[in-house]
Amino acid sequence: MRNLVSEVYDMVEKQANDLDRLNLLRNEAYINKVVGHLLGYNFNPSVEFLLPKGKPPFKNEGKPAGMEDTTLEKEFRRFYIWFDSNQNLAASRREQLFIEMLGGLHISEANLICDVKDKKLQEKYPSITEKLVRETFPDLLPAAIIKEKTKKTRVKT
Repeated sequence: MRNLVSEVYDMVEKQANDLDRLNLLRNEAYINKVVGHLLGYNFNPSVEFLLPKGKPPFKNEGKPAGMEDTTLEKEFRRFYIWFDSNQNLAASRREQLFIEMLGGLHISEANLICDVKDKKLQEKYPSITEKLVRETFPDLLPAAIIKEKTKKTRVKT
């Protein structure tokens, strides 16, 4: 049985150094593409969920891992609903579908996707940094914008 995405991130957090984290993320992303995509959603500033900030109220029965109704890996195929504003879908319906999905996920994955939605993944997983994601998946994020200090020169007249 595959690990839940939240379990993968927990394992990454426990690694001793960035090289071990990088190797684990690459290996797990090869098995489950959602591992990498969620990092892209979290660290890409142009990706915005069309959902309100914060954790919505949802019912979760607290089933053990492997006994949940669905997983992020299974739900990934319909993630376009949360991003694509061209969908003919009312905001309330989009929110309702998100809450229903959360209710079917393992509690750790439900909390994880809420953190990714709000771009707060680093609060729970501080060792998963944008730098690590860029090194692990070089083509996942857009080029970093480096702000250079411009030197002002005065012209004497």
